[in-house]
Amino acid sequence: IATIRGIPLYLASSFVWIALLYTYSLYVRFSEGRVVLSDTAAVLLALFSAVLFFGSILAHELAHAGVARGFGLPVAGITLLFWGGATETKADLRGPKQQLLVAAAGPATSLLMGGLLWVVSRALAGMSPPFAEAFRYVGYVNVLVAILNAIPGYPLDGGRVLQAAVWAISRNKVLGTRVAGWAGMIVGVAFGAYGFSHLSGGDQLGGVWFLFLAWVLISTGRGTENRLRLRQELAKGRARDAMRPPPDSVPAEMSLADVLRDYLRGREHDAFPVVDDGRVIGTISMSSARRVGGRDPLRPARDGIVPLAAVRSVRVDEGLDDVVDLLAGHEGMVLDEGRLVGSIAPQDIERWYQRHLRGETGAVATPIPPRPDV
Repeated sequence: IATIRGIPLYLASSFVWIALLYTYSLYVRFSEGRVVLSDTAAVLLALFSAVLFFGSILAHELAHAGVARGFGLPVAGITLLFWGGATETKADLRGPKQQLLVAAAGPATSLLMGGLLWVVSRALAGMSPPFAEAFRYVGYVNVLVAILNAIPGYPLDGGRVLQAAVWAISRNKVLGTRVAGWAGMIVGVAFGAYGFSHLSGGDQLGGVWFLFLAWVLISTGRGTENRLRLRQELAKGRARDAMRPPPDSVPAEMSLADVLRDYLRGREHDAFPVVDDGRVIGTISMSSARRVGGRDPLRPARDGIVPLAAVRSVRVDEGLDDVVDLLAGHEGMVLDEGRLVGSIAPQDIERWYQRHLRGETGAVATPIPPRPDV
């Protein structure tokens, strides 16, 4: 739905439903609160509070993305979901320290937002009690989000912190993942019980939210062992083993008008690598070219690119277990010291995986998911 500093922002359909339910719950809260409000005022205050809260959720996810980029890690996108948000960044590819700091950035930001909103509510208490209540309540919810996310159960942020801590102490990433997965299942059972208690107490929204979160935690934890076994098999291959020949590349000095004529016309949804002195500097597509070419079609292709740092790419010797993470379900370029040597997509990795299993066991391989870390 948008791009923030080169990071795609996605909106899941489930988010729309939770946004509507949350806004309605705010309306009920404000219309029946200590401050007497008309229906119209309660609706407007609920809408304002909902925007403030979901803006805080976005700030939480942007904190993950910002720290990841600070470590030079690619950020594939941010998706707003039923239970909050998810930032597609593979901090564990660098090491436990990076994983821990990227994971901790989200809850820390939510906690900071909660404190700031509480300060604002205190400042508004004498001037505008309704707005003071809105800031106070959203601040409280932000603190709750920080606490919930800090609980050590995978895939919550606290679970990723636990994974990183065990990994750092034991120097065993697999052990860290396994411990975080088991912790996630334990937390999921607790959340499920808490959700049922909310339902029995009449809190439908809170009960459904906790039950859904419990399902996510338990199902993710149960799938940890399968994902670990799959990753161990994928780690035996390299990007060079599964890649296809590279796509056509665009010279960096070619004019945008020529790029449109020779490459993009009729292929509006494709992106082509842009090469300068044999090295890839980014990709160009119809949308990126139009941002500049609409004003000056004679400018070089280099002026209309999406920078390499924002493009999915992998090293030719990258393990396929890491390649799956980096691609995040999409196609990417394969580079050898900056030079384009191939392209790779999840389907290519699946074909390699099937050949690999047939070659080792003679069994028929089952398809692998594009993202085994969901």
